[in-house]
Amino acid sequence: MKVNYLIAFCCCFSKFIFVKSDFSLHFRNFLILRYGADVQRRLERSDIGFGILGSFGGKIFETDIIKNDPIIFVHAASCRAGSFLPNYFHFLFKGYIAAEMYSTTWGNGRTPVCLKTLACDDVKQIRGLIVAVNEYTNRTVDIIAFGEGSAIARKAILGGTCVDIFNDTLGQPLTPLIDTFVSVGGLNYGKQNCTPQLGGCNLNNGQHCSSEFMRDINNQSDRYEGTYSYYIYSDNDYIIGRDCCSNICSELRNANSASRQIMPHGELFDATKDIQLEMIQYHSNTTLSNTNALFYNYNPLFKF
Repeated sequence: MKVNYLIAFCCCFSKFIFVKSDFSLHFRNFLILRYGADVQRRLERSDIGFGILGSFGGKIFETDIIKNDPIIFVHAASCRAGSFLPNYFHFLFKGYIAAEMYSTTWGNGRTPVCLKTLACDDVKQIRGLIVAVNEYTNRTVDIIAFGEGSAIARKAILGGTCVDIFNDTLGQPLTPLIDTFVSVGGLNYGKQNCTPQLGGCNLNNGQHCSSEFMRDINNQSDRYEGTYSYYIYSDNDYIIGRDCCSNICSELRNANSASRQIMPHGELFDATKDIQLEMIQYHSNTTLSNTNALFYNYNPLFKF
């Protein structure tokens, strides 16, 4: 059994070494030809440095066949695209290929969370990747967003005007391009212990629940994140918190359903990989597995 697992891991690793440094050559060339070298550099983030991936994704060979809607991973503040390596390998084991998983690093990956704003430039970067992957694969995309990345991704999809840059318009909503949006421990209504005096909690583009940014992404009467949307949150998430302006901080408005957990914020993304995958593939709370949640002695599924 151990030998078989080692062989499987080596096979997955051999697939990954082609993309261990940024995008695949095939996807990189597509970005340059379609959008120009400047956009390619901004999305690829080679400046992040060796050993910590600034991005990944794209076909290894021209003949690669994309069978699944591609997944775009959006990381939390103070993280980088390389944070998703465990998910990358897990999804390889589940049948995905490199051309079906993408990520870019927004921000610099080192600014303390309490100082990181939800900047228009970061929103534009994620929005650009969504459009590029959709055009590259000719398929609707799935998005899995963690922590502060959930707020960035939601604004990227929503479009409209940036709250922090006057008259900077993103464009129309990207809703038709998204099949499923999954928020994990997401900054959806804000962060509970967020003092406006801190730069990252300011009342314009900050993480405070009453900031203009938070009001903007939660001011829609209908679901706009995709055809389907789900969220995973934890009662023991002391990073995002629980109470944000009379809402559950990680609650995703108009979501199809949710998975309720009881574990620390730092464990939430990794421990719910199978639930994330089932939300993407089955679009039904009746088929979602309780395996990870039962490990924590909690039944996670409920529907509104």
